[in-house]
Amino acid sequence: MPQIGRFAGEDAAKYGSNWYAYCSSNPLNFVDPLGLCEVADASNGQEMAGISNVELLNYAQVRDLVRAIPAGSRYLSVTDVRTGTVFNLRVIHIYDKDSGHLDVVPATSCDREAISTFRTRYTWGARPKLVTVGDHIIPASLHNFPHSSNNGGLDPNGHLCLHFLGTIVLNDSQQENSQAAVEEAKKARANLVARKVNLIANLS
Repeated sequence: MPQIGRFAGEDAAKYGSNWYAYCSSNPLNFVDPLGLCEVADASNGQEMAGISNVELLNYAQVRDLVRAIPAGSRYLSVTDVRTGTVFNLRVIHIYDKDSGHLDVVPATSCDREAISTFRTRYTWGARPKLVTVGDHIIPASLHNFPHSSNNGGLDPNGHLCLHFLGTIVLNDSQQENSQAAVEEAKKARANLVARKVNLIANLS
C-alpha cells in the first residue's frame, strides 16, 4: 500500500528490519515494483514515453539537468551496457566546471549488490553506461573504484565518479579509457533501449 507507506501483510522477502514498512516508509522517492526490495524511483514522476529520447550530451548539459532535480531527489537510473544490469545511483556532488563529473553512491543496498554483479574487482577502468536523467537517456562511463569515504556515511567504501562526454580527468590513460567507454555506450544504446522497453512491457 504505497499511499500509506506500509505493506498490507508481512514482507515475504523479509527485506530490512521492519517487514511491514514499504520502501523504508519513503514511498515518494523509492518503489518496490516486485515486492522484493526497494529501489530509487529515478523517474521522478517522468512518463516512460520519453525513453526513446536517447542523446549524446556533454557534462555541462548533464550538470544543468541534474541541478534542476530537487536536491533530495537526485537519483539516476543507470544501465550497465555490457551486462544490461539496471541500478540506481544517488548524486552527492555536482562539479561546477564544464569538464567536471558527478560524484555518486549506490542509492540502496540493492543497488550496491547490483553493481557487485559486474564489478569483480576494484579498478579505475571505466565501464560504459546509459544514464536516465528525466526523459533523457545519456551515454556515460563509471569507474569501479570507490574512494574518498568522506561522504556523510552514504557508503563506507566511498563514492564513484560518473563521467560524460567532455569530462576531463587528471590521468591521460584514465581520460582515454573514460571517453572510450562513453563512445561504447553511445554505440550500444539502441539495443539497450529496446531491451528496456521490452522489460517494462513484460512487468506491466
